[in-house]
Amino acid sequence: MKKKIFVPLFVACLFAVPALAAVPGYDPETGRIILPSEVGAEEDYVYQQQQKDLAEIQAAEEQYQALQEAKEERERIQQWEKLDMEIKLRRYDQLVMGMKKDFDAAKTAANPFMGEQGYVIYPYGEVVPVITCRPLRMTDVALEPGEEIMGVHAGDSVRWQFSPSQSMKNGLAVAHIVVKPSQPGISTNLLIHTDRRTYNLDFTSSENVEYLRGVAFSYQDNDLTYLFKRQEEKKQKSLEDEIQGPMSGVDLEELYTLYAITNTSKVDWSPEAVFDDGNKTYIRMPARFSETPAFYIVVDRKETMTNFRVKGRYYIVDRLFDKAYMKIGSKRVVIVRRDKLADSNIRESRTANRLRTVRGSGN
Repeated sequence: MKKKIFVPLFVACLFAVPALAAVPGYDPETGRIILPSEVGAEEDYVYQQQQKDLAEIQAAEEQYQALQEAKEERERIQQWEKLDMEIKLRRYDQLVMGMKKDFDAAKTAANPFMGEQGYVIYPYGEVVPVITCRPLRMTDVALEPGEEIMGVHAGDSVRWQFSPSQSMKNGLAVAHIVVKPSQPGISTNLLIHTDRRTYNLDFTSSENVEYLRGVAFSYQDNDLTYLFKRQEEKKQKSLEDEIQGPMSGVDLEELYTLYAITNTSKVDWSPEAVFDDGNKTYIRMPARFSETPAFYIVVDRKETMTNFRVKGRYYIVDRLFDKAYMKIGSKRVVIVRRDKLADSNIRESRTANRLRTVRGSGN
């Protein structure tokens, strides 16, 4: 409203000026006489000046209007940019969430592991195995024991050879597919249908990377296959299995086990158990320990180094004792027999050792 009122008043003032200035006659302000011919020239000048001022006002209004429109356009652009950014962020969030789900799924998926004789064990159903082969070399694919093959379909049966084979494991037949590529730089896939499941395998042939000698599978109802086991679990045997070799023919129920073990140095090579069969003493060590300690028995209150041998996790000492030490430097572990041996038994053992030494030197 202010602009509409201002412009007409200004224009009215401009048109009022020539009415006052265009009167012919004496002008008291300038002291000169205005001739009638001069009145027309003055009116033209005033009219031109008014048109010029009006054009400047219109230009100012147009400039102001353009600035307002530019401001509104910038605001609209900012709103669209903000909305577009929100849409992109939502898309980024969806992408990140998808990647997180894939990452979580990858973490929970079981990874292939190495079995015996270079076989790689794949968890069935977790991934599609990509098996690298080599020309002039065989790659064996072993299935679950007792599983029967119903059909085999190869993508490329011309440049790849797939030969069936069979072995036995724990009284069960094990089906095999022996794979051989004819040249490097080729690939194919293989479908194996059995009476239990379907295998989908990818094969590549290369001379520049290490090839897989054999492939087997683990299953959800089996932590490991019957054909192959992890090397770490193979090392875990029961006490009876471990000592069956050094104690063959000995009744395990007759073993003497009342030994006290004192580990004041808090070392990781302290024995887990000590027992004897009446003739030999068996010391079972931890599955893993940092160093191998020396072994001493106490005879006549003196520490005496005695012969022993190591078999698996066991120290095997060819005699009995009441007290012994296992030492590394200043650290030691004490082993004490609860029921003391008779002095005669110790003396007989020492005498027998001296006799063996004398006879050996005499020879």
